[in-house]
Amino acid sequence: MDEQTIETITSLSKIREINSGGCAISMLAIYRFLKAHKKLKGGEKFVYLYSQTDPYLTQNQKYLEKGEGTPSACSHAVLFHDRKLWDSTGEFDNFYAEQLELDVCQYESFVVHSINNKIAWNSAFERDISVPEIEKILNVELNDIER
Repeated sequence: MDEQTIETITSLSKIREINSGGCAISMLAIYRFLKAHKKLKGGEKFVYLYSQTDPYLTQNQKYLEKGEGTPSACSHAVLFHDRKLWDSTGEFDNFYAEQLELDVCQYESFVVHSINNKIAWNSAFERDISVPEIEKILNVELNDIER
């Protein structure tokens, strides 16, 4: 990823609590930003990370495998791009025990539904204020994300 793109993406880190309830929204926005600027390399994945005891892992696996239940949250969400993991702080060094890797071409709808399960995500992230900030910084639309 080039330096200008990294600088743009990491400017998201100034948004209050972006990694405490807003990480999946940030991940989706970063993906849409890269796509809009024709910077995808191929093989991108939405990566949902989980601590060992996170019950949302089982819930999301059940939804993905059997279509049962509702897509839910994770401990942290990052984008796999150009053989690295990225979040609003830049390159991410994964320390989580479990992960779901979801192909961006197939699972964008899952991510949107997961994000819109608002009760599952940390409410410290103020969507009504912060989602418009993300849209402005990256110049992407997130009108499918509930505020």
